[in-house]
Parts: sequence; structure tokens; C-alpha cells
Amino acid sequence: MRDMAEIDKSVEVEAAPEPEPAPEPEPEPSPAEAAMAAKRAIIMQQVKAAREAQRMDELKKPPPERHGLDPTKYGAHTSIVCDGCASDPIIGYRWKCTVCKNHDLCDVCYGKFQEGELIQGNKEQEISMDCKDHAFESYAGGSDTFKPAAGMSAPKKNAKKKVKPNEQCPCGSGKKFKK
Repeated sequence: MRDMAEIDKSVEVEAAPEPEPAPEPEPEPSPAEAAMAAKRAIIMQQVKAAREAQRMDELKKPPPERHGLDPTKYGAHTSIVCDGCASDPIIGYRWKCTVCKNHDLCDVCYGKFQEGELIQGNKEQEISMDCKDHAFESYAGGSDTFKPAAGMSAPKKNAKKKVKPNEQCPCGSGKKFKK
């Protein structure tokens, strides 16, 4: 049998890792800096509220007169984020790319696109930055994501004509329709 001295020599002891130095605490802001930070936070809240109020005011105005654009597609596009400036919701016209699977622009970013500049604010989505690879059209979407501007109604879908009794049957048989 081996004695304890031989066993202890065969076991290597690892050195304990040195503790990492603690990060230096940030210096306390002076009272003047703390007051400025509080004022900045209040101003940022006011700016955010003013922007939201401005967006809501835009909905109350009739759509701008533009040749060839359907005014019923002007409004708030809720749950739709502009891939250029990340505006949420899109207020005004929504421009949807007919080539890409999911690429939408607000009116301002579409104007820049027409000038040859494509802004990409959504870094999670990979799209071509070449303007030639895109074709946009104004789009209203469904009633769950689109609220028309004041005085406008949502684009109407083609509704089937309701057949009245004693009119010709829509099946093409030539017989009169019965209830």
C-alpha cells in the first residue's frame, strides 16, 4: 500500500484564478448635471407627445391633392413600421414594394426614394439598397391595419351583387332565383 506522501505528490494543485478588479464606480453627477438630466427627460417626453399630437392632426386633414393617387389610401397604417425611418404607425400614404416580400415606406422616405436615395432604418431586414431593385405602389391594407383620414372611407372591396327573388339565377341556368 502506498503511503499518503506519495499520493499527495501525484496530485497537481491548480492555482486559483486572480480575481478581476472591480469596475470603478461612476462619479456622482453634480446637482447642476442632475438638474439638466431631469430637464432633458421632461423635454424628451414633451417632444414625443408633440410628435404624436402632430400625427393625429395629420389624420384630421384631408389628404394632399396629388395627381393619380387614390385619396382613400391616405390615413393611419397601424401596426406598419416604415423600413426607412422606423415611423410607427405610418401616417399618410403607405408605399409597399411590389418586388420585396415585406418592405414598406412612409411618404417622406418614398420621396427620398424617388430622388434616388433609399434609406434603410430596419437593420433586421435584409433588402437591396439599389433603387433599381424596387417598385413601390400606394397601399391601404386591410381594415385591421388601416384607418382612413377624416372624411375618407376605406377602399371598397368588390362585393357580390345580392340576388333578389324572381331575378335570373347567378348560376347560369336561366331559371328564376328562389329563396
